[in-house]
Amino acid sequence: MLRGEKSNGKLRHVLVVIVISFMLPLAIGCSKDDSKEEVTIPDIALNKSELALEKGKTERLIASFTPAETPDKGHVWASSAPGVAVVDETGMVTAVEPGEAVVTATALTGKKKATCKITVVDKVVKVTGVSIKPTETTMVVGDDLMLEAVVTPENATNKTVAWSSDDSKIASVDAAGKVTAIAEGKVTIEATTDDGDKTASCRITIVNRGVEISKPEVSDITSVSALVEGTVKPSGVKVTEVGICYSTSQSPTVNDKKVALSGEDISYTLTKLEANTTYYVRIYAVVDGAAKYGDQAMFTTAVTVEISVPQISSISSSSAQISGTITTYGLQMDEVGICYSTTSMPTVDATKAVLSGNKIEYTLNELTPETAYYVRIYAKLGAEYYYGDQGAFTTSGIIKTHFEPTDIYEDKVVLTSVAPSGVKKVDVCYGTSPNPKITDNVTTASVGSDGKLRLSLTKLSKGTTYYLRAYSRVDSKIEYYDDEVSVKTVGGNDFFVKYTYERYEKMDDTNPYSRYRVFLNFTYDIKLAGTYLVETDDGELKKAADYSQSIYIENGTGTFYYMRKGGDVSYSGAASYIDFITEADIRFTNLENNLRYHFTVPAKYYKGY
Repeated sequence: MLRGEKSNGKLRHVLVVIVISFMLPLAIGCSKDDSKEEVTIPDIALNKSELALEKGKTERLIASFTPAETPDKGHVWASSAPGVAVVDETGMVTAVEPGEAVVTATALTGKKKATCKITVVDKVVKVTGVSIKPTETTMVVGDDLMLEAVVTPENATNKTVAWSSDDSKIASVDAAGKVTAIAEGKVTIEATTDDGDKTASCRITIVNRGVEISKPEVSDITSVSALVEGTVKPSGVKVTEVGICYSTSQSPTVNDKKVALSGEDISYTLTKLEANTTYYVRIYAVVDGAAKYGDQAMFTTAVTVEISVPQISSISSSSAQISGTITTYGLQMDEVGICYSTTSMPTVDATKAVLSGNKIEYTLNELTPETAYYVRIYAKLGAEYYYGDQGAFTTSGIIKTHFEPTDIYEDKVVLTSVAPSGVKKVDVCYGTSPNPKITDNVTTASVGSDGKLRLSLTKLSKGTTYYLRAYSRVDSKIEYYDDEVSVKTVGGNDFFVKYTYERYEKMDDTNPYSRYRVFLNFTYDIKLAGTYLVETDDGELKKAADYSQSIYIENGTGTFYYMRKGGDVSYSGAASYIDFITEADIRFTNLENNLRYHFTVPAKYYKGY
């Protein structure tokens, strides 16, 4: 907008005020003769309560009056922040700089005001769509529900929506999206975006307060059992108990036999029924202390066959022992056995094992580790199958370990493994042949402070390959696991080290009690590829001239030297000895895999003076 135009607008505003001020006394004077005439002050409103504009864009606001026949519809415009947005005398808003401003339209008669919040942004992000959460639901008469309008994209500038109901006699909705259920029926609530007129709807079913109880469906009828299923659907009432009541007389109540359950979906197998007997069953719900009932169903049990619940024992990762009994009271069964599955209530259509006799003893094999199984004993008479109550069990998990060696000695090996979740100890068997068994050697790996299983195999032979694997014991059954590991001790053809004593000497020839030092010559033949860091905690090593705490060697053959200072005096009879070397550890660390090979220098005594 040009500066001259702004000034003219302000001038017009001032002139209007002056004219009104001049004419006001005249109007008051005239009204003295009409003191009893009622003056109506008109309301003013704008077509938008919020408006988002890009910097530099314009849009016109339109003012309207109530009542519509208001004779004087004069009004003036003003902006609370002209640096953000300005408005001219026609209601045209121009966005100046990002920010917020309030544009006000003031009626000249009565001075009532209407406002619109102006948001100026660098760029307006247009609305591309809208959805409602939920899209479909059920309400109870008298209840409220807050719907959520989700405008896309998420960063849209103007997310304002208008709510409406297609039948306000069934349900109303306010400007915030709160729905009030008024009467039973179905209604559609719609949300329309202010930007782009995008729409979305929610379909709502309004129901009266109460509880709907289905007629039970009865299936899987045997001589002693029957599966009863149904639903309880409360609407706006509190149900304190649901269940099944049944009797050999019609219209059973909770005073007869009953089974108290929970939830809206009823599914329960009635047991310990009388064979060849007609039963009546109803689903019930207790509301406000009173029992309400659905329609009854009727069923008749089959002939007498008693089948026990399976007893389950010796559960491992792949097997389980099943036992039980079948009582037929003199009836000759055509088939008996076990059926099992990973889903509840298995039948012979699942996996079955056909057996013989009334005493069931059978081992299920080739099961999946860490899996829940369901099993029932069954009997067949003619074309009918009869099932006992189901038993359930879960197979144990496979011990998932993978031991990797960390330290290898001539007579010892140290290995570690990630510990399976919740496992603190793992039993391990080992030997010099593949697939070791507990008849070879056994030990236990324990979890250390680092959370890993740590295993030490001791009293081994040098230069020998050992095999190990985890195992578990369930009752008298031993189960071995597949992850076998092999490791070879130091001293074989692939990692050979030897040493010779070169000499020893006094560090001070003038003092008979002076400390001594000893020199050793090491030769090695390493066929395992890699670069090795050679270290010792006591003494000094050298490859060429100077001794140091560590040296580097490559795989292959070579030599290095070891010097250690000693000098402790000991006596045996009349002889004196100098203890130059107690047991010393020479470490070869493969820099590629951090595997440490250890060579032990035993204690050495020299006759002294």
